[in-house]
Amino acid sequence: MKIGISMRIVTAQDYFETRDAISHDWIDLANRLNASIVLIPNKLEEISELISNLDLMVLSGGEDISDRFTGIADFPTSAINEKEFRDIQEIKIIDICIEKKIPILGVCRGMQVINLYFGGKLRKIDEAKHVAVNHKIDYVKSAAIDTSDLPKTVNSFHKLGISPVDLGQDLFPFAHSGDGLIEALKHKDLGVWGVMWHPERYFEGTFSGEDLFHKIVVQSRRT
Repeated sequence: MKIGISMRIVTAQDYFETRDAISHDWIDLANRLNASIVLIPNKLEEISELISNLDLMVLSGGEDISDRFTGIADFPTSAINEKEFRDIQEIKIIDICIEKKIPILGVCRGMQVINLYFGGKLRKIDEAKHVAVNHKIDYVKSAAIDTSDLPKTVNSFHKLGISPVDLGQDLFPFAHSGDGLIEALKHKDLGVWGVMWHPERYFEGTFSGEDLFHKIVVQSRRT
């Protein structure tokens, strides 16, 4: 399996340059999957060849999405803040993957980007229920994925959420949290998926993501 992963934008202490970064948790997961990975830089303009032969593209978690990212057509292209390069790059990544029929998995922030891409919205949520905690989720029985061995308790690290009325066009939920927020979604026609938990993290005994990754790759090959 060959997996592409988008990266955070960070500033290292005592250094002046802005950097792309990836958590070692993703590398550990790739090792468990016996997968190779391709890291996608946020300022690299020519990324189509990097993405072309992937089995799966992951939009990873990380820093908050720019306040200016309210939709693709309206996203400004001038006076870009350095951290907004990631928002712009991930829009481009989704465009390329849809064109080339490469499955996408959005993780936490990545699922939020997917929802915005398809015209959805985000809202502030109760951080006490969703930041650095574990919580239970419920799956939708008619989901287009076998959820029988997916986790019933997940980790949670997000300050913004998606309610059913916030969903983007042609997206449907296949998991919810107890407070009604959407924890997992899929595009009805495309191989585009999202989960709000971090399958790459091992947090107080919660799920690691091998089963989820295999299911999405196999299911998307049928799409």
